[in-house]
Formats: sequence, C-alpha cells, structure tokens
Amino acid sequence: DAVTSLRRVAPQIADQLVDALLHPEQPFAVRRRIPRVLTGCPPQQAAEALLEGLSDKRFEVRYQCGCALGVVAKQNPEIHFDPQLVFEAVQREATVDKKVWDTQQLLERGEQEYGSSFAGLVRDRTSRSLEHVFRLLALVLPKEPLQIAFRGLHTADENLRGIALEYLESVLPSSVREPLWTLLEDRRPAQRPVRPKEEVLATLMRSHHSIELNLAAMNKVPGREP
Repeated sequence: DAVTSLRRVAPQIADQLVDALLHPEQPFAVRRRIPRVLTGCPPQQAAEALLEGLSDKRFEVRYQCGCALGVVAKQNPEIHFDPQLVFEAVQREATVDKKVWDTQQLLERGEQEYGSSFAGLVRDRTSRSLEHVFRLLALVLPKEPLQIAFRGLHTADENLRGIALEYLESVLPSSVREPLWTLLEDRRPAQRPVRPKEEVLATLMRSHHSIELNLAAMNKVPGREP
C-alpha cells in the first residue's frame, strides 16, 4: 500500500507532504491521501498542516484531515488545539446549503484505519458532514459526551434526541451553534427551561444505555440497514 510505504519515510519528506496537501493544483487523488501519510510526521507539524487542510475546497480532503487530526490527538494527547481555529472550521462546514450538507460523500472512507468512534451503529444513517463536524469538535471538547450526543441524535426517541441537543446547546459557542442548529432539526418546544451545564451533562451520561438500546432496536427493524 502506497500510503503505508510513504508513512514510513514521512518524517524525512514532511515539508514536501505539507506542500502537496496545501497546494490546490496538486491532483485531488493525491491530496485526499496525504492526511493519512502525515500521521507519520512530527506531530506538531502534522497537526498544523492538517488544521490548514480544513480550509480546502474539497470536502473529502477536509474530511480526511479531520480523521488524521483525530489520530494525531489520540497518539499525542499533549498537543493543544486552538479552540477558535477548530470552531471556525466547524462553522464553515455548518454554513453550507442543507442539500450539500446531506449529500456530501467520500470516494474512500479509510474507516478500518481510522476507526469509527463517530459512526458504529449509525454508520449508514448519519451524514458524512455531521460525522466530520463531531470529529473536529472532539479535538477541543470532551470526547465521550460528544460521542453519546452524536449517537443520541440518530435515535428514534424524541426525548433522547432532545437530551443530545440540550447537551450540544450547553457546550457549543453561539458562532457554531446557530448555523449548526438549522441542520440538526431541533423539534423541541421553543419555550423550555435552561438547566445548569453540570445537570445537562449528568442527564446525557445517564441516557447512554438507553441511547444504545434504542439504536440497537432500530437496527433490528426489518428492511433497515444494520
């Protein structure tokens, strides 16, 4: 595999890899694979290049940069990601037309390599856009509650969806929340009490088991994709 081979020598060619990723005139087929190679580079250099890659015009390049950033963050927990840069990237993703948001696809997922922490049981029901946004948010927000909220959004239970939305509402800055909300279909009553963040988080964590049961039941419905 060319990606695996290049990753072995990535530290020696890091500058060339970064230039190729960020140069829009390079072939798309090449640039969409470079983020996976960059995970073999010095972590700080890789993180900075991948964050820049989140501004690319091609969704798959941005998606692959997000996946690679998740790998870098997991392998190097000491690396700090600037929340403002990450939130700006999420804001850009959330300001696309809803039809574009719903239909963005990938030529190559690379899921076996990256894992599926924001997919799993909901892989066939979630949009790639939402998966990408949550992966980015996990760089600067607690990952476990985000994973639970992500999965809660895909349940058939409006109460569980509401719990997930309430958590997101409590942790996202308005610059991200407002454009994202137009895409998430919030069907809760307009007039509702605002609870303390700690209480909202506790409710979400208690709902984890119910969310998993709901998703598992949905996957057993005849004719529904697993």
